[in-house]
Amino acid sequence: MQKKGLGLLIAAVAAYSIYRIAKMSPEEKAALKEKGKKFLKENFELGNFFPAKTSEQAV
Repeated sequence: MQKKGLGLLIAAVAAYSIYRIAKMSPEEKAALKEKGKKFLKENFELGNFFPAKTSEQAV
């Protein structure tokens, strides 16, 4: 595959992913976020990559 075709393929996958996430319900988004956190925790030792938000950070 040529580099030009690969770039187009990556752009298409990114656009489709954005479309799918935009159509998800808040519950589905939360489940996807938890699944991503679990994946990172099991496969990469990054520590607390997604720290919990405190009331000070939310402001």
